Amino acid sequence: MKAIGWILDVYIGDRNAVLWVKLDNGKTVRLTDSYRPDFYVELKDGFKPEDVSETIALHPHVHRVKVEEKYTSILHREKSRVIHVFTSDTSSFRVVKDDLERLNFVKSWFNVDLYHFQRYLFSKTFAPTSKVEIEWSGEGKLENVAVLNDSADVCPPPFSAMVFEVSVSSEKLTPDVRIDHIERISLHIGEGEAETLEGDEATILSRFASRLKELNPDFLVAKSCEETLRYIFERARILGMVLQLGRESNKSYISREMASAVRGRAIADLGDFLEFGVAGICELSRFTLAPPSFSAKWPAGKTIDARQSYEALKKDILVPKKRGFPRFVMTADEIDSKDKGGLLFSPVVGLHENVAELDFESTYPNIIILHNISYETVTPTSVDKTRQGFLGEVVKIVLDRRLRFKHLRKKYPKDSREYEWCDQRQKALKMVLVCIYGFSGCFANRFNNVAAYNEINATSRRILVQAVNICMARGFEVLYGNVDSLFIKRLDASREDYEMLSKTIQEETGLPISVDNHYRFIVFMRQETHPDVECMNHFFGKLTDGGFNCRGIDLRRRDCPPFIKKFQKKLMEILFDAENCNEVVEKRVAEAKAYTRETYSKVMRGEVDAKELVISKRVHKDVRDYRSMFPHVVAARQMTTLGKKLKEFSSVDFVFMNSEHRNPLRRVIPLVMVDDGCNYYDRKKYGKLILDVADTILKTLNVRHIQVLNLDALVGN
Repeated sequence: MKAIGWILDVYIGDRNAVLWVKLDNGKTVRLTDSYRPDFYVELKDGFKPEDVSETIALHPHVHRVKVEEKYTSILHREKSRVIHVFTSDTSSFRVVKDDLERLNFVKSWFNVDLYHFQRYLFSKTFAPTSKVEIEWSGEGKLENVAVLNDSADVCPPPFSAMVFEVSVSSEKLTPDVRIDHIERISLHIGEGEAETLEGDEATILSRFASRLKELNPDFLVAKSCEETLRYIFERARILGMVLQLGRESNKSYISREMASAVRGRAIADLGDFLEFGVAGICELSRFTLAPPSFSAKWPAGKTIDARQSYEALKKDILVPKKRGFPRFVMTADEIDSKDKGGLLFSPVVGLHENVAELDFESTYPNIIILHNISYETVTPTSVDKTRQGFLGEVVKIVLDRRLRFKHLRKKYPKDSREYEWCDQRQKALKMVLVCIYGFSGCFANRFNNVAAYNEINATSRRILVQAVNICMARGFEVLYGNVDSLFIKRLDASREDYEMLSKTIQEETGLPISVDNHYRFIVFMRQETHPDVECMNHFFGKLTDGGFNCRGIDLRRRDCPPFIKKFQKKLMEILFDAENCNEVVEKRVAEAKAYTRETYSKVMRGEVDAKELVISKRVHKDVRDYRSMFPHVVAARQMTTLGKKLKEFSSVDFVFMNSEHRNPLRRVIPLVMVDDGCNYYDRKKYGKLILDVADTILKTLNVRHIQVLNLDALVGN
């Protein structure tokens, strides 16, 4: 049989790889392929590979042994003779390795800490989500796979998705799976389509499994999807039920990876799915050669490691164990003298008009490629230009593709599906790109080289200085420089002048740069604690297209209450509704102060919904380990008394009720205890926040100490 489709899921049995393929007619097929786990060993001096390989071949769990020539290090230019060992099945892989380790003739191990599906897919060189033409026998045995090039397609593979939400009946904020039953499951099948499963718990679970079988989605999506599925399976076990939520039956759901319990489908957390969508997750799968269930959740380091391992094996470079000893270890003095990081130019504090932000595009990835910076090419004293850098080849794969979709999206309306797909793809790839630079010197990188990391930084600094000199030579004033961007102005400059300047910089530095933002007005700020010192990366401004852009102010903080954010944005709108800087200072400041008084009065009269004043902070350890009773810690402790289990880095939402109360437990309450429409809150506390936020915006314009205005008298307090 022969058909065209997209690979959705791949997993490994004992001696078989199982592939689930979504065909272009909408059906899915399950195919099997032969698989034998393998690894490589390099022998200690004095041992002959031919003799040792004959000994290894006698092991009852070894399928076959070969002597091959491979590169045992990314640094080597000559291959070494190594032994390639294939075991009988996955269950015997560790047995064989442990037995060989006891014989004490192995110098180095390679390919031993890869996932089994990585070994299979790396050897086959096709990635999950790829479009393929497949042939298989009547027994479902895979006979041939040919990858079809759909790299130019904007539309993702036709994988369907179902979002589901589980509601649990519990007296506690965190349900106890042993006693708290599921009272409903909500299904979101398509755009605007929703369905709620209710009744007794056994009926709900049975209907959930039935609906999955009927609807047959390719992706299962939920908040904390693995934990949610685990809760469902555990409740089914308690009820004596056997649930099949995947496309094939599973003997047990107890597994480190919940993907094994829903084989034939992909799972994704709701947050990742909303950000990247099917399009972005497919990009990650094709980059990592990992099934979507893994690629969607892997952190950046693991994502980069997967691709590097694949590219290394393609070049006959064996994959060493993770976390090897770092190359070019530095002393503290050497770190101080060599590791300078990115270059910053202090901002010119105050209000400015007609400012352009020039931004180097993908600075570090382009530096890696252009200057041949890689693990094997860089030493603390030089860069080898005689060999093509391994890291540059990996970076170019993802950089070219990311830039293609970044620029392609501009051809589509922002509300179109095509724009969304392009954006999801480029965002997923950007996540990888921004981490490749830092990962280059990380101890967890198999091929780490801190000298390469330092060289990237040093090159970046040289290029930024070169760009500054080009700007100044052409009469532009440099207001601020931050690693890969410059804020410049010339009062008579047009957008076209700024764009011509960026072209000149690109020609002379070799790195792509463009006008990222053109500001009608922009304000660079001072430090809060040291008003005479400039504050890096703290600014706010109005763009020439009417939009706003800001960094480092309350509006960008995750813990800032929604009401405060709206107030600060409105304050900027009032301030910058002007023709020039003089009008901002002479007219709009007075209006901004009046709006501040009006908002302050509203807060002090208790006219704000308390849920608009919620502050969010994270706990970074067990709440019992905190010695100080910080507001968020108090709220967290109150939540634990309500049965909420807070993990490390959990978010805590709370409202100030009486911030000056002698008893810390009376100062705040968690959001879960705030009733709808409640307008009781600490008016004095939130009133001060309003004044502080206004001061943040106005003080740089020399409108200082707005707090001294007699606002208390104004509202009769």
